[in-house]
Amino acid sequence: MTRPPRSPGTGLPAPDDLIRRLSASGVTRYRCVSDATQTGPAHLSGSIGGEHTMAIIAEDFEFVVGVDTHARTHTFTTVHASTGAVVDTAAFPATSSGMDRAITWIRRRTGGQRVFAAVEGTSSYGGRLTQALLAAGIDVGEVRPPSRSSRALTGKSDPIDAEAAARSVLGRPRDQVTEPRAAGTRAAIRILLASRSLLDHQRTANRNALTALCWRP
Repeated sequence: MTRPPRSPGTGLPAPDDLIRRLSASGVTRYRCVSDATQTGPAHLSGSIGGEHTMAIIAEDFEFVVGVDTHARTHTFTTVHASTGAVVDTAAFPATSSGMDRAITWIRRRTGGQRVFAAVEGTSSYGGRLTQALLAAGIDVGEVRPPSRSSRALTGKSDPIDAEAAARSVLGRPRDQVTEPRAAGTRAAIRILLASRSLLDHQRTANRNALTALCWRP
Protein backbone atom coordinates (compact mmCIF):
# COMPACT_ATOMS: atom_id res chain seq x y z
CA MET A 1 0.00 0.00 0.00
CA THR A 2 1.30 3.46 -0.93
CA ARG A 3 1.51 5.81 2.01
CA PRO A 4 0.06 9.31 1.47
CA PRO A 5 2.58 12.13 1.10
CA ARG A 6 3.57 13.78 4.36
CA SER A 7 4.25 17.43 5.15
CA PRO A 8 8.00 17.99 5.66
CA GLY A 9 8.98 18.05 9.34
CA THR A 10 5.50 17.24 10.72
CA GLY A 11 4.86 13.61 9.85
CA LEU A 12 1.22 14.58 9.03
CA PRO A 13 -0.52 14.15 5.66
CA ALA A 14 -0.10 17.04 3.27
CA PRO A 15 -3.07 19.50 3.32
CA ASP A 16 -4.08 18.90 -0.32
CA ASP A 17 -4.09 15.14 0.19
CA LEU A 18 -6.10 15.46 3.42
CA ILE A 19 -8.79 17.51 1.67
CA ARG A 20 -9.07 14.94 -1.15
CA ARG A 21 -9.37 12.06 1.35
CA LEU A 22 -12.11 13.84 3.35
CA SER A 23 -14.06 14.63 0.17
CA ALA A 24 -13.83 11.02 -1.00
CA SER A 25 -15.12 9.73 2.33
CA GLY A 26 -18.36 11.68 2.04
CA VAL A 27 -17.50 14.62 4.32
CA THR A 28 -19.36 17.71 3.12
CA ARG A 29 -17.40 20.87 2.58
CA TYR A 30 -19.21 24.11 3.38
CA ARG A 31 -18.68 27.46 1.74
CA CYS A 32 -18.99 30.65 3.76
CA VAL A 33 -21.55 32.93 2.13
CA SER A 34 -21.71 36.58 3.11
CA ASP A 35 -25.00 38.23 4.02
CA ALA A 36 -24.78 40.36 0.90
CA THR A 37 -25.12 37.31 -1.38
CA GLN A 38 -28.18 35.84 0.34
CA THR A 39 -31.51 36.12 -1.40
CA GLY A 40 -35.01 36.47 -0.06
CA PRO A 41 -36.36 38.69 2.74
CA ALA A 42 -33.65 40.04 5.00
CA HIS A 43 -33.92 39.12 8.66
CA LEU A 44 -30.32 39.79 9.70
CA SER A 45 -28.60 43.08 8.98
CA GLY A 46 -24.98 42.99 9.99
CA SER A 47 -23.26 42.19 13.24
CA ILE A 48 -22.12 43.94 16.38
CA GLY A 49 -19.37 42.29 18.37
CA GLY A 50 -19.77 39.12 16.30
CA GLU A 51 -23.53 38.86 17.00
CA HIS A 52 -26.12 39.40 14.29
CA THR A 53 -28.70 42.18 14.76
CA MET A 54 -32.31 41.96 13.60
CA ALA A 55 -33.33 44.06 10.58
CA ILE A 56 -35.46 47.08 11.40
CA ILE A 57 -38.77 47.86 9.72
CA ALA A 58 -37.17 50.56 7.55
CA GLU A 59 -35.01 47.80 6.03
CA ASP A 60 -37.74 45.19 5.62
CA PHE A 61 -40.39 47.45 4.06
CA GLU A 62 -40.35 50.13 1.37
CA PHE A 63 -43.16 52.19 2.92
CA VAL A 64 -44.76 52.66 6.33
CA VAL A 65 -48.32 53.94 6.73
CA GLY A 66 -49.26 55.53 10.04
CA VAL A 67 -52.95 55.57 10.94
CA ASP A 68 -54.68 57.80 13.50
CA THR A 69 -58.02 56.09 14.16
CA HIS A 70 -61.29 57.58 15.41
CA ALA A 71 -64.92 56.51 15.59
CA ARG A 72 -65.95 58.30 12.39
CA THR A 73 -62.78 58.79 10.34
CA HIS A 74 -59.26 57.39 10.03
CA THR A 75 -56.29 59.51 8.92
CA PHE A 76 -53.48 57.86 6.93
CA THR A 77 -49.95 59.15 6.33
CA THR A 78 -47.59 57.29 4.00
CA VAL A 79 -43.86 57.63 4.73
CA HIS A 80 -40.99 56.39 2.56
CA ALA A 81 -39.14 53.96 4.84
CA SER A 82 -35.58 54.58 3.63
CA THR A 83 -35.72 58.39 3.42
CA GLY A 84 -38.42 59.24 5.96
CA ALA A 85 -40.11 61.55 3.46
CA VAL A 86 -43.87 61.98 3.70
CA VAL A 87 -45.48 60.72 0.50
CA ASP A 88 -49.09 61.75 1.15
CA THR A 89 -51.80 62.13 3.80
CA ALA A 90 -55.52 61.44 3.49
CA ALA A 91 -58.58 60.80 5.67
CA PHE A 92 -61.34 58.27 4.99
CA PRO A 93 -64.64 57.40 6.71
CA ALA A 94 -64.51 54.55 9.22
CA THR A 95 -66.95 52.54 7.12
CA SER A 96 -66.50 49.43 5.00
CA SER A 97 -66.45 51.45 1.79
CA GLY A 98 -64.14 54.02 3.36
CA MET A 99 -61.67 51.32 4.38
CA ASP A 100 -61.74 49.84 0.88
CA ARG A 101 -60.95 53.29 -0.53
CA ALA A 102 -58.12 53.66 1.99
CA ILE A 103 -56.54 50.35 0.95
CA THR A 104 -56.78 51.36 -2.71
CA TRP A 105 -55.16 54.69 -1.83
CA ILE A 106 -52.31 52.91 -0.01
CA ARG A 107 -51.62 50.65 -3.00
CA ARG A 108 -51.56 53.59 -5.39
CA ARG A 109 -49.23 55.64 -3.22
CA THR A 110 -46.82 52.74 -2.64
CA GLY A 111 -46.80 51.25 -6.14
CA GLY A 112 -47.51 47.73 -4.90
CA GLN A 113 -44.30 47.52 -2.86
CA ARG A 114 -44.00 46.11 0.67
CA VAL A 115 -45.98 48.16 3.19
CA PHE A 116 -46.17 48.12 6.98
CA ALA A 117 -49.15 49.77 8.68
CA ALA A 118 -48.63 51.31 12.13
CA VAL A 119 -52.16 51.61 13.51
CA GLU A 120 -53.36 53.24 16.71
CA GLY A 121 -56.08 51.42 18.62
CA THR A 122 -56.10 48.06 16.83
CA SER A 123 -58.42 46.73 19.56
CA SER A 124 -60.82 49.67 19.58
CA TYR A 125 -61.48 52.24 16.84
CA GLY A 126 -58.96 50.61 14.51
CA GLY A 127 -60.22 47.04 14.99
CA ARG A 128 -62.17 46.74 11.74
CA LEU A 129 -59.48 48.57 9.80
CA THR A 130 -56.83 46.19 11.15
CA GLN A 131 -58.74 43.16 9.90
CA ALA A 132 -59.27 44.80 6.50
CA LEU A 133 -55.55 45.58 6.16
CA LEU A 134 -54.53 42.06 7.13
CA ALA A 135 -57.03 40.60 4.67
CA ALA A 136 -55.45 42.78 1.97
CA GLY A 137 -52.01 41.32 2.74
CA ILE A 138 -50.64 44.37 4.57
CA ASP A 139 -48.57 43.78 7.71
CA VAL A 140 -49.98 45.59 10.74
CA GLY A 141 -48.47 46.62 14.07
CA GLU A 142 -50.05 48.45 16.99
CA VAL A 143 -48.65 51.77 18.19
CA ARG A 144 -49.58 53.96 21.10
CA PRO A 145 -50.81 57.55 20.69
CA PRO A 146 -48.19 60.28 21.21
CA SER A 147 -47.59 61.37 24.79
CA ARG A 148 -48.76 64.75 26.03
CA SER A 149 -45.19 65.99 26.32
CA SER A 150 -44.47 65.24 22.66
CA ARG A 151 -47.75 66.83 21.58
CA ALA A 152 -46.75 69.99 23.44
CA LEU A 153 -43.79 70.25 21.05
CA THR A 154 -45.37 69.14 17.77
CA GLY A 155 -49.02 70.10 18.24
CA LYS A 156 -52.16 67.99 17.99
CA SER A 157 -53.87 67.08 14.74
CA ASP A 158 -54.86 63.87 13.01
CA PRO A 159 -52.21 64.18 10.24
CA ILE A 160 -49.50 64.90 12.84
CA ASP A 161 -50.55 61.86 14.90
CA ALA A 162 -50.65 59.62 11.80
CA GLU A 163 -47.15 60.71 10.77
CA ALA A 164 -45.89 60.17 14.33
CA ALA A 165 -47.34 56.64 14.28
CA ALA A 166 -45.42 55.83 11.10
CA ARG A 167 -42.14 57.29 12.34
CA SER A 168 -42.38 55.54 15.70
CA VAL A 169 -41.72 52.11 14.12
CA LEU A 170 -39.15 52.94 11.42
CA GLY A 171 -36.13 52.15 13.57
CA ARG A 172 -37.62 49.21 15.48
CA PRO A 173 -37.19 45.48 14.70
CA ARG A 174 -40.39 43.81 13.51
CA ASP A 175 -40.59 41.51 16.53
CA GLN A 176 -40.52 44.50 18.89
CA VAL A 177 -43.69 46.01 17.46
CA THR A 178 -46.89 44.82 19.16
CA GLU A 179 -48.99 42.54 16.99
CA PRO A 180 -52.76 43.15 16.88
CA ARG A 181 -54.87 40.90 19.04
CA ALA A 182 -56.90 38.22 17.30
CA ALA A 183 -60.36 39.29 16.26
CA GLY A 184 -63.36 37.82 18.02
CA THR A 185 -66.21 38.49 20.38
CA ARG A 186 -64.03 40.34 22.90
CA ALA A 187 -62.68 42.66 20.23
CA ALA A 188 -66.20 43.40 18.99
CA ILE A 189 -67.36 44.19 22.54
CA ARG A 190 -64.42 46.58 23.02
CA ILE A 191 -65.38 48.43 19.84
CA LEU A 192 -69.02 48.68 20.96
CA LEU A 193 -68.02 49.98 24.39
CA ALA A 194 -65.69 52.56 22.86
CA SER A 195 -68.46 53.73 20.51
CA ARG A 196 -70.95 53.91 23.38
CA SER A 197 -68.52 55.98 25.43
CA LEU A 198 -68.17 58.42 22.53
CA LEU A 199 -71.95 58.72 22.21
CA ASP A 200 -72.30 59.36 25.95
CA HIS A 201 -69.75 62.15 25.83
CA GLN A 202 -71.43 63.69 22.80
CA ARG A 203 -74.86 63.50 24.44
CA THR A 204 -73.55 65.21 27.58
CA ALA A 205 -71.96 67.97 25.52
CA ASN A 206 -75.21 68.53 23.60
CA ARG A 207 -77.22 68.67 26.82
CA ASN A 208 -74.84 71.19 28.36
CA ALA A 209 -74.96 73.34 25.24
CA LEU A 210 -78.78 73.29 25.22
CA THR A 211 -78.95 74.14 28.93
CA ALA A 212 -76.59 77.09 28.46
CA LEU A 213 -78.71 78.34 25.55
CA CYS A 214 -81.99 78.10 27.48
CA TRP A 215 -80.66 79.85 30.57
CA ARG A 216 -78.96 82.67 28.69
CA PRO A 217 -80.23 86.01 30.13
